[in-house]
Amino acid sequence: MIYAKDSFIIREGEPLEMLLLITQGTVRTYTTSSGGKNHPSKPKCIEKGDFYGEELITWASKFPPSTELPISDKNVRSKTRVEAFTLTAEDLKNHVNPKYFRWQFTKGINLENLTDSQRLQLKQLFAVITIQTAFRRARKRRSIEPPQG
Repeated sequence: MIYAKDSFIIREGEPLEMLLLITQGTVRTYTTSSGGKNHPSKPKCIEKGDFYGEELITWASKFPPSTELPISDKNVRSKTRVEAFTLTAEDLKNHVNPKYFRWQFTKGINLENLTDSQRLQLKQLFAVITIQTAFRRARKRRSIEPPQG
């Protein structure tokens, strides 16, 4: 996704519908209210290589995931022109489904013997692996495409 300078990407108080990985540019995150006070927080910059929306990994790792998305506690707004890789909540939920990853287990691992905490950690690990793989594929496709001009 490409966002123009000074564009809202995610709004505070709205459902968090995507995980945002910055590949170029800078965004700022900030709140418009702090603990019930109407004082905005100091903006924090997120740059190339950073991401926003970690709550979605935890949300998608629960089985079954809640039908309600987590709510963003910050505004995310582009400070410069921003290029970002995004994963929607739905895509993330589908990729951390235990059935999707069953092929990744060896015969020696018995899922039934894992504690809930271990299952959650395993799902989160696979979510991160999925994100990294998808990001690398998208980056590779982008570098193969002929230059636009």
